[in-house]
Amino acid sequence: SYSQINSYTLCPQQYKLLYLDGIRKKYESIESYMGKRVHSVLEWLYKPENKEEYINFDRICKEYDKYWIDNWHSNIFVVKTKYNRKEKKYNYQRLSEKQLMFYYDQYYAIGKECLSNYYKEFYPFNQNVFGRELELTFSVKEYDKSNEPKFDKKTGKCIDSGTPIKEYPFKGIIDRFDKPYEEKWEIHDYKTGKRSKTSLQAQNDFQLALYQLGVQQNFKDVSEISLVWHSLR
Repeated sequence: SYSQINSYTLCPQQYKLLYLDGIRKKYESIESYMGKRVHSVLEWLYKPENKEEYINFDRICKEYDKYWIDNWHSNIFVVKTKYNRKEKKYNYQRLSEKQLMFYYDQYYAIGKECLSNYYKEFYPFNQNVFGRELELTFSVKEYDKSNEPKFDKKTGKCIDSGTPIKEYPFKGIIDRFDKPYEEKWEIHDYKTGKRSKTSLQAQNDFQLALYQLGVQQNFKDVSEISLVWHSLR
């Protein structure tokens, strides 16, 4: 999966502990917790039974509160660091209970702001959604550089499929998958991180490109695919 490759790129030891040794942490950062709750609300928002309903922002906030409270657990942590210029390293600060509650409240508010930003831009949520949290299995082929596929520069169509030397099984989960027109698809991914991607970062991030391969292998009527990042903050 993309997350496995990303984990290995960041730290091979982390990859080993998570995916080879199967050691799963019971702790969860407040940033991760907030992101999951926002994703859950947006998944709920596009449920088929909600399609014909009038959903105002108060209703969205009510759903957000429900997910926030129902999933809360005692192993949520806050990372607070301060850079020590003299020692040239980051020192981790131990927070009091009062400080922890401040950051919990702060991230709760950030999650609500993410949903507010989305509401302002996409209400009344009449997008033609085909799937939510859609899991796809597909394969990625490896080629020798002398025998890679070739594409027409104008149309983008494959003119020489090349000969793969190996195939790797993959899986991916698409946050939202739309079909606005015949043979036209859109892959949407929600991000709740502090910084949005630059144009160059978006072009070099292969997460949605992997999902595009998955769509092309799982659906026949595909002529055009748009890859859409939503920087909710």
